[in-house]
Amino acid sequence: MPRGPKKHQKRLSAPHHWLLDKLSGAYAPRPSAGPHKLRDCLPLIVFIRNRLKYALNAREVKAIVMQRLIKIDGKVRTDATYPTGFMDVISIEKTGEHFRLVYDTKGRFTVHRISGEEAEYKLGKVKRVQLGKGGVPFLVTHDARTIRYPDPSIKVNDTVKIDLATGKIQDFIKFDTGVVAMATGGRNMGRVGVITHRERHDGGFNIVHIKDAIDNEFATRESNVFVIGQEKPWISLPKGKGVRAARSLLKYTRLASPRTRAARTSPWKIGRRFESSHSQQQQQTWTTTRVLALMGTVASFTYIATRSSSATINKPVTASASTQTTNEKPYTYASRAEMESAIASLRSSLGEDAISTDDDDLHRHGFSAWSSLNIDVLPIAVAYPRSTADVVAIAKACSAHRIPMVPYSGGTSLEANFSAPFGGFSIDFTYMDQVLAVHAADMDVVVQPGVPWMTLNAHPALQEAGLFFPVDPGPTAQIGGMVGTGCSGTNAVRYGTMRDWVLSLTVVLADGRVVRTRARPRKSAAGYHLAGLLVGSEGTLGLVTEATLKLAVVPAETRVAVATFPSIRAAAAATAEVMRSGIPVAAVELMDDVQMRVINLAQMTRKTWAEVPTMFFKFSGTPGAVAEHTEQVQTISERHASGSFELAATEEERLELWSARKEALWSMLSVAAKQGDGGSEVWSTDVAVPFSRLPELIEITKADLEELGLFASALGHVGDGNFHTSIMYNGKDPAQREKVEKVVKRMVKRALEMEGTCTGEHGIGLGKKASLLEEVGVETVGVMKEIKRALDPQLIMNPGKIFDY
Repeated sequence: MPRGPKKHQKRLSAPHHWLLDKLSGAYAPRPSAGPHKLRDCLPLIVFIRNRLKYALNAREVKAIVMQRLIKIDGKVRTDATYPTGFMDVISIEKTGEHFRLVYDTKGRFTVHRISGEEAEYKLGKVKRVQLGKGGVPFLVTHDARTIRYPDPSIKVNDTVKIDLATGKIQDFIKFDTGVVAMATGGRNMGRVGVITHRERHDGGFNIVHIKDAIDNEFATRESNVFVIGQEKPWISLPKGKGVRAARSLLKYTRLASPRTRAARTSPWKIGRRFESSHSQQQQQTWTTTRVLALMGTVASFTYIATRSSSATINKPVTASASTQTTNEKPYTYASRAEMESAIASLRSSLGEDAISTDDDDLHRHGFSAWSSLNIDVLPIAVAYPRSTADVVAIAKACSAHRIPMVPYSGGTSLEANFSAPFGGFSIDFTYMDQVLAVHAADMDVVVQPGVPWMTLNAHPALQEAGLFFPVDPGPTAQIGGMVGTGCSGTNAVRYGTMRDWVLSLTVVLADGRVVRTRARPRKSAAGYHLAGLLVGSEGTLGLVTEATLKLAVVPAETRVAVATFPSIRAAAAATAEVMRSGIPVAAVELMDDVQMRVINLAQMTRKTWAEVPTMFFKFSGTPGAVAEHTEQVQTISERHASGSFELAATEEERLELWSARKEALWSMLSVAAKQGDGGSEVWSTDVAVPFSRLPELIEITKADLEELGLFASALGHVGDGNFHTSIMYNGKDPAQREKVEKVVKRMVKRALEMEGTCTGEHGIGLGKKASLLEEVGVETVGVMKEIKRALDPQLIMNPGKIFDY
């Protein structure tokens, strides 16, 4: 006979609440030894494979857990058969999901999603309270957790609230009448209500009477009662809120359902129904999005997607009173067959080269070397429109089949703005790169979204007219992406951000309608400012196919000066005085000692720089004004202990000095690539605060980075309080990445506490959705969601960005 504990059991003997199909196999996984009994637990493999549909078989589940992606009650678990149980919190940090195992009103474990805040604690029912060795008091909870030195008031059957990070008791609820409880056993398992009274039966079972929210009463044994709240539950509850409908109501609900009506229409269609159900069994609903996010190296996208019949987004009930709804249905995306049908149709109408399914193309449009927020999901296909009409055709096809659309323009975003968490089509505007019209007399230009801003400024018509577009983000950024993120650059102090330079947009909506936001005049009071709404929307409201942009006059003279300072605070103090003096500098940029060292290491400029905090000033205007402003800034810098003040004498020197600032991120990426371990990555993020608080934020963040032993640089547009940090770390080391995530979260939190914003110019994307909610509040995000649903009811426009639905 084989030795050791049994690893399998007959599927027929598996607990009914596992919901395993009894006819699809002979065996079921047997849970490992753990805190919950077999009859009370749900093995991790069943949760991942059968409930979440994130894996197809046990081998794939093992691959997921061995990547240390699954946490149970805050601890990583690599045992695929670990016995999870009632109240356990299961977290998948890579997808940002958290679940709590609770019962539905039929006594079955349900997949109940919870917020990150709720995932920080769990409730435990006290099973024993006694004295241990040395007279140390301790209690034992229902999940076999031992906690020493509890509050003396805590007794058996009370409920304790446990902080999962520390394992300590935060609060407790007495087992008494008037509290909210859930039945965890017996025929009323999963029902929730208020305890009305208790019956004591010496020599028998004590009975507890409970009344639910619709005044139905039931009774169960005391051992089956789990207190979950006082006046209201301390945890969120699954659909139904623990209220079991009457059997007669359930019967009529089932009879009224479309599936039941279809099954009862004609007896002679039994054979066809069997074929249909057999087909449905073969085409099980695999949630493509999360499977791929977890699988990573386990399987290629093509392999998983061929098994995919649909991907769903669950719409959580918004907390806003004005937008609250109930019983919302999940929005379902297209099946693989529907997507392939749309691809074939678009190739037929737009041409074979208009749609690509090449693996390299898919990877390039789903992964960015610039960002540390990459996910393991790729788009199904990449579409290359060449006109607004092409975009309309693509949008109509995607709308008809419910296919997500993700705009791609340049691919330089840092917050995973163009990633495809739900697959779908990536819409690449590479071929829509024309300058359609230059109105030199009116100082504006009409361009397509694929035009790079540097190419626009090199356009002969603009150079001949002495005009330029002043918004200057990363060198390869394109107009479409700049509109999507509402970006800015080094010129923001004088010229503002992208929002200030967009006159009008031509936008294709989710259903294929074409909207032009307004006419071309500089001033207009006609209706809503739709262009302002679309700038910064990250493609979640529509696809920009044309942009009318304002232009500025090229200054008669532009000069650059570089000043070194002994500290960040001294440099920031000099900047603050410059700004308060009213000197019209064109740009004020700060780079710390680490960033200057990185530029020297990368050797992207010919100059060797002093590795100290350095300020870069740009002056523009008439020659006389530039000379005067330069002298004033030099005087102010010297008052703040400037070590040197270097002024470019020629145009070549000006470009050389300023290139150090423009090459900052490239330099860090280059140094990371030269590390040779194959795991070095750069996490770049930004925040903005009132510029008087900027030196404090930078100093605290740098101290935080040093304390955690992270190599990072600080740079920023200090003239408007926008601060960036680039952190180099080993992407193969989960502990180091965790440190980076921690320091970034702290930096964002501090910025918000200083009345700042979680992002000055990078956008929200996937990475800062929680920070946006904290910054503007539930009601404001609720309004954003209403706007989103009005323009995109199917949620196919760049889903998963800015906020969750």
